[in-house]
Amino acid sequence: MTTMPSVDESWNRILSWLEVNAPATGLCVNPPAADEEIATVARALGAELPADLVTWWHRANGMRRRRDSGDLLPPDFLPHTTQESLASRQRLLDIWAEIGDPRHTEEDLGKPAGSVVLQYLPVFVPIAGNESGDHLFVDLRHGPRHGCVTEYDHEQGALAGPCWSNVTAMLADVANGIEHGVITMQEHIAEAREHGFRTAGYLPRVTEDLALDWEPSEGA
Repeated sequence: MTTMPSVDESWNRILSWLEVNAPATGLCVNPPAADEEIATVARALGAELPADLVTWWHRANGMRRRRDSGDLLPPDFLPHTTQESLASRQRLLDIWAEIGDPRHTEEDLGKPAGSVVLQYLPVFVPIAGNESGDHLFVDLRHGPRHGCVTEYDHEQGALAGPCWSNVTAMLADVANGIEHGVITMQEHIAEAREHGFRTAGYLPRVTEDLALDWEPSEGA
């Protein structure tokens, strides 16, 4: 049985690859988050953050978005700073406070982590976003999939199921994908299709600006 590489191992591999192959993206990585910045997120959630997310933020407090920053995470996401995570969470909660039904909120909060939902829940931690208003979030609901990483689509919610089982698996998948040029998000493909969504894995590519980008692969 293959042992999953640690967050530190995968992050070191990602940084090394970016330095050589996609320096425009690598230069956008922020310095580590301070303990208090991470603690502020935990206090807002009223819950303990998964250890692998804390470790990742201790390595890098998200990334700066520039014209040539590229997308570190497939298919088109750039990691949030802790401040961006809190701001995105509050913005989504405010939207659902206006249009949602509190009864559905309580029902969805009682479901195990990884369960599909339309609305954004208070126990979701945004960890990355794109320019379309979509996010990757860590699901802090109870159950064996606590800590899974799921995409929240601004139109369809989180209806396609988790993308990765946790932050550790996400970073390992990205490191493996960029080093070997192989399809990422294979864990998500079967999950999404179970929920009626047709999706593909993503292959890394380097743009003319020497930034990391991702393109869909129907061969998964």
